[in-house]
Amino acid sequence: MAQEEAQETGDGFTDDPGEPIEVVSDTAEWKRAENLAIFTGRVDAVQGTMRLRADKVFVHYVQKDKAEGEAEAELVKEDVPEGFEGDPEPGPAPGQSITKIDAKGNVIITDIDGQTAVGDWALYDMKKREIYMGDTVVLTQGENVIRGQKLVMNLDTGQTVVDAGAAGAEGSQGGRVRSVFVPADEEEGG
Repeated sequence: MAQEEAQETGDGFTDDPGEPIEVVSDTAEWKRAENLAIFTGRVDAVQGTMRLRADKVFVHYVQKDKAEGEAEAELVKEDVPEGFEGDPEPGPAPGQSITKIDAKGNVIITDIDGQTAVGDWALYDMKKREIYMGDTVVLTQGENVIRGQKLVMNLDTGQTVVDAGAAGAEGSQGGRVRSVFVPADEEEGG
């Protein structure tokens, strides 16, 4: 039985959890009863210096503390133009907090430092501040490339772990992580 292999990288993806998340897509659907927003078609989500692109993105949210939510709702009511008071705002309402973002199909995550992670799917757990990616993952920075089956990014520490997955799995590189590191040209530095 082949042993799974993993490789760690550091100083990777980070973001600012206090920054708003802007999502642009071809279509957007809100299911308030399910606390879910679904974005489809060329989805582009940005938070601070981090960008996520995918075919489809599901944003899950929950109700915050009741008193906190009511205070936020009152502030928003003051900004509503006359004649629109009864119309619900799309997306998470005041007093709601995003818990996770689930991306499917052609997922690409990039950061300001030029690091890119590509996979078939990604799950961003907002509480843990971790991003999980799977199914033929490719992590690049400059000319350096790491390939595997699974990836976990910790946005607080900047640590990223790439795992090979089970041997024989499609795209698993034979149950091993495959890495290529290109040395910097010594003449570039001066």
